[in-house]
Amino acid sequence: MNYILEKKRYIEDLRKLETLYALAEKLSNKVFDEVKITKKRELADSTFLFGKITLHLRALLNVLPESKFSKKDKLKIWDISSLGVLSRALIESYIVFYYLCIEAIPDEERILRFKVWDYNGKKRQADSLKSLGYAKWKELKTKYKKDWQEIKDAVFENLKNHKYNEKELKNLKKRIKEGNNFLLVREEDILKKAGIPKNYYKLAYTLMCQYVHSTSLAVNVMRFPPRNPRVISIFDTFLHCNKVFTTFSIRDFVNLYPKLLKNMINNEFDILKKEIISSLEGFA
Repeated sequence: MNYILEKKRYIEDLRKLETLYALAEKLSNKVFDEVKITKKRELADSTFLFGKITLHLRALLNVLPESKFSKKDKLKIWDISSLGVLSRALIESYIVFYYLCIEAIPDEERILRFKVWDYNGKKRQADSLKSLGYAKWKELKTKYKKDWQEIKDAVFENLKNHKYNEKELKNLKKRIKEGNNFLLVREEDILKKAGIPKNYYKLAYTLMCQYVHSTSLAVNVMRFPPRNPRVISIFDTFLHCNKVFTTFSIRDFVNLYPKLLKNMINNEFDILKKEIISSLEGFA
């Protein structure tokens, strides 16, 4: 590996990621400033989910060496563990964004997905309050138990449509009821509809997880000297993953608000989108 070539590639990809962030921020602010409040759930929550994706990307840029957003410290810290955490959060946010707000599904299916999402939120909040010793958790428990009774039959019926085997189905029912999952569909099936190949998602997500936890691998990377080309190459792979999911987020968000945003997509984004889609062809 050649350090100069790897560093050049890294800087080029970093500038592209900065361009995507600038556009995402502009779109997010434009919607919050100019779009009227709507009762349509997928539109209302899409603005916050897209905002969450944008904030994760901004945080990423804050820790990336040579970024226009990072502090101009003399010491450049190649913080791969924080990059793994933020990258994984961005990917997971996109999956929920597409699943709840973007995928073309019947209204009753979307309503059910939101009900399961809301149930999950109440269940998790109750569990958190219980662990902190707050009495209010009992009130929330009453609410989420009532919600579960109302949706469980529809949930179990829906899960039959997604080709789970008996063991998977039993496990998923349990995880949803316990508040450990709210997706009725596999992540890779959601992303397949979005246009992101299963193989790419699995490779990207596995890479993120390698550095999220304090594994021997994650710690060993911290021992590499600053000019080690392998470190630059790993960071550039992370950048590619974030370019992919940010590009698809912008594409989908614009499709939700075509009248307001149709003039905000420029040739530079179109070029980046084509480049990203082309780079995924080998993973299909």
